[in-house]
Amino acid sequence: MFRLALCGKNYELLEKIESHIQSFVETYKNETKCISIEQYKQLASLRDDMVDGIHFDILMVEIDAHPHEDFRLLSEIRKTATDTIVILFSKFLDYDFTRLGYQVGAFRYLSTHNLFSDLSEAICTALEISAKKQKRYYTFSHYSEIIRIPLDDVLYVKRVNRITMIKAKNGNFHLQLPLKEIYKEINDSRFLFIDRSCFVNIDHVTCFADAEVKLDNQESLPISHSNFTAIRSVLLYKTPNEIQQPVR
Repeated sequence: MFRLALCGKNYELLEKIESHIQSFVETYKNETKCISIEQYKQLASLRDDMVDGIHFDILMVEIDAHPHEDFRLLSEIRKTATDTIVILFSKFLDYDFTRLGYQVGAFRYLSTHNLFSDLSEAICTALEISAKKQKRYYTFSHYSEIIRIPLDDVLYVKRVNRITMIKAKNGNFHLQLPLKEIYKEINDSRFLFIDRSCFVNIDHVTCFADAEVKLDNQESLPISHSNFTAIRSVLLYKTPNEIQQPVR
């Protein structure tokens, strides 16, 4: 699922934009055809939500006749949402939007005068970029929050009793989801099962032996006998300086 925030003061225009996007997404060629759109009348409210941790893949923001405050708020958003795609639209064309937009990493500038003729292409490209970015994260819901963990930061995922724990650089996350379901959703060749209850990110493996792998956070995890040969063959493709095999 993609999440899009639509921000502007013209309610009727926002409704038309949302309807246009939803109609387009229904015929979108990408396999992910679901998009959640939330409307905001005030950019400050959107800023507050995103600073509080609410994530959006795409922002569509209307810029009014006094753009500097809008861009100040967008700059604050950008500090906490470095990967979010920003699309700006406005009926005022006499401002240096390119210079100000560059500072907030704007992806597209759309004129409201021909908005609907250009919107589909902008959304299509934004969705394609977002799909690639989503593959670099594991995303899940926790109550009312959307949590995104960079796959690079995941050390391992382990089943503990009836809870699945994701061990990441910034802490532990506990989910009531089957281990195999999370593995399938991650869908990244860097992750390998070392036994039935645990799979690891081999980018964080620094040492391996018959009984265990050692990670770069100094943790050691047991390897099942049945998985050792397959794990060893994969790890040996990594640079020898990255993976050390203990001297016997």
